[in-house]
Amino acid sequence: MKKNEKGITITALAITVVILGLISVPIIMNTSQIREFSNYKKLKDDIDNLRENIQIAFFEDNISEIGPKVNSSMLNFLSKNQNGDSVKNVNDNDVYYAINIDEVNNRLSGNIRELNYGSENNDMGSGEYYQGSDDVYIINEASRTIYYVNGIEYKGNIYYRLSEEFSNITLGE
Repeated sequence: MKKNEKGITITALAITVVILGLISVPIIMNTSQIREFSNYKKLKDDIDNLRENIQIAFFEDNISEIGPKVNSSMLNFLSKNQNGDSVKNVNDNDVYYAINIDEVNNRLSGNIRELNYGSENNDMGSGEYYQGSDDVYIINEASRTIYYVNGIEYKGNIYYRLSEEFSNITLGE
């Protein structure tokens, strides 16, 4: 007498695993895109926050007191492309400063809210040249363009600054 055993066959199990795998691929891809967008949004928030506070703190002042000059060896990222365009703003001169949050805060009545990136900007110290890690925001003396040296990947591109059109603007004209 044969027993009638009920259960799942190896074939049915394999088909189930394949189907679940196919269903999970779009979910994993979507999660990656959401994470990249979140990182880009954090970069944008940081740069907007810095730009606004630097404009207030250094409205008509030279920004040379914002922090130490950046050693030219750290500026290699400026020769790269970002979304098909040069990373470097066409209005930049050759002088870049690491943004010392303490220097900006000393000129403001309030404090810059905590940055998502740029941990080095919080503990800058002093010195003629900044030669620290890439986790830092820098600013150009002429254009006041703010860059994140480490960059953020979004949609297959590395972003070091916000993508926007630049023009020469002189105050008082």
